[in-house]
Amino acid sequence: MLPSLRRPSLEACFRLRDAVARADVTYPRVGATQGNAAPPSYVWTRARVRIGTGQETFAEACEAIRQWRMMPPEIAEVWPAAPKIAVGEIAIVRLCSFGLKALGPCRIVYCVDEQTADAARFGFAYGTLPGHLASGEERFLVGWDACDDAVWYELTAFSRPANWLTRLSLPLLRAAQREFVRRSFSAMRDAVAMCNNAATAAA
Repeated sequence: MLPSLRRPSLEACFRLRDAVARADVTYPRVGATQGNAAPPSYVWTRARVRIGTGQETFAEACEAIRQWRMMPPEIAEVWPAAPKIAVGEIAIVRLCSFGLKALGPCRIVYCVDEQTADAARFGFAYGTLPGHLASGEERFLVGWDACDDAVWYELTAFSRPANWLTRLSLPLLRAAQREFVRRSFSAMRDAVAMCNNAATAAA
């Protein structure tokens, strides 16, 4: 879907979800965000930020992921709200960056839910579907390690332009992706802080 100056309607989200329901993702090597390298010609991104300490904070971070609160609402609104975290689920992301708006259809391609006495990880990855401005995969992951009791939020992705327009405006696309990472980190910090404040008030 080409970007426009108008916010896409909910009707457009319905139509797009129906159109891509049986479509394949638009990139090779599904699940490659579990490793350390992107497919050829794709740009690799991995960044992480410490968002707190302790297993309680990790549990709050997991809930934030379940509620899709890592998506910065000022530039990325998910429809339907908080889709189920399960392989095969489709999410339509209403994107708004640099004044332009577009729909980004994605499908969850794998989930992570691991917990031992010493460490834990939770999250998922989604892949782009036809109609998305980019082609690639993105993973949202929170982790806790008993060694230092730290809780981390990590965003891993690989992507390239999906059509002629984004190829022509590649610097703008990369700038929008960097802005998304920065704002997603802030959104996760805010989500965890809000839970901590609520717990303090209840006590």
